[in-house]
Amino acid sequence: MKRELGIAILACIIFAGCSKDENPVSTTEAAGAIAGNVTTASGQLPVAGATITTEPASASVTTDANGAYTIANLEHGVYIVTASKSSFHNSSVSIRVSSGATTTANIVLADTSVPNRAPYKPALPTGPSIGYRNNYYQISTLATDPDSDYVCYRFAFSNGDTLGWSTYYPSGMVNYCTYTFVSMGTITVRAQARDEHGVCSPWSDSLLITIVNRPPSVPSSPYPTNGSVLPYYYYNYTLYWSCYDPDWDQVYFDIYYGTTNPPPLLADSLTSSNWYVTFAASTTYYWKIVAYDSCGATATGPVWSFSTSSPKGK
Repeated sequence: MKRELGIAILACIIFAGCSKDENPVSTTEAAGAIAGNVTTASGQLPVAGATITTEPASASVTTDANGAYTIANLEHGVYIVTASKSSFHNSSVSIRVSSGATTTANIVLADTSVPNRAPYKPALPTGPSIGYRNNYYQISTLATDPDSDYVCYRFAFSNGDTLGWSTYYPSGMVNYCTYTFVSMGTITVRAQARDEHGVCSPWSDSLLITIVNRPPSVPSSPYPTNGSVLPYYYYNYTLYWSCYDPDWDQVYFDIYYGTTNPPPLLADSLTSSNWYVTFAASTTYYWKIVAYDSCGATATGPVWSFSTSSPKGK
C-alpha cells in the first residue's frame, strides 16, 4: 500500500512538472484602455445603447445613458474603433493604445434619416512649385466629411494620369501620394475625396508644378591628371573623365583634343566617359569634354593638358 501511494505521489509530481514546463507563466506589460463618448452629428447629443467594437477584436461594450464607454485590458497598438446603432450610420476612428494608459476615442454618429452628405472639397494640394524630370515628389491634401465618415483620396494630373483611390482615412487627416514627373512643362494636380458610402467630393483647386530639365554635371576628374607628364615610352593612352546627369538622362560627350589651345574636335556623341588617343614624345596636348543630355542641356568642362617626355637618351 505504501509502495502504491509513493508511486501515485511521484506520478502527480511528474505530471505537474510537465504541465508547468509546457505552459510557462509570462510577464506582460501593463494593459491599456480606450474610453470615449458617442454623440449625434446634429446637436452633439449623447447616444445611449450604441455598440462599440474594435479591430483587432477585443471586448464589445455598449454606451451608457451619457453615451460613454470604456474598453479595458488592451494590448498596445493601433485599433479601429467602430460605433453602431440602428437608425444611425456606423462610424469609426483610428487610435493608438499605449501600455498603462487610457486613450480617448470620441465618435460621432449620423442619423440614417438624414441623407448621407458628400465630403467637402479637398484643400488645395501641397507640393513643390518647381520639380525636375525623373524625380519623385510627395503631394498632399486633406478633406473633411460633414458626417464624420472615413474618406479616401485620389490625385489627377493634367498629363492624363489619375492615381487610384487611397485607403480610407479619418475625416480631416492629411493624405499623401508620391509621383514621378517624366515630362517638362507646367503640370496641374487636383485631388478628390470619397466617403465610405461611395459619395465623392468636388475636385480641389489645382496646384501648378513646373517641371524642368537639369544639365549634366561639369566634366571633372580627368585622367591623366591636369598638367601631368607621361613617361616617354607611352605612345597611346586612354583618357578618362567623370560626369553624371542628375535627372538620370542618357549623357553624350564630345571630346576636343590636340596640340593647340583651344583643342579641335576629335570625336562626338560618345556614350562612355573614356577615349583612346595617340601622341608623340616631347609634346604638350590639350583636351576638354562637352557633355549634353537627351534633352539638349549641355555642360562644358575646362581645358586640361598633359605632356609627354622625351625618349630616353635624347
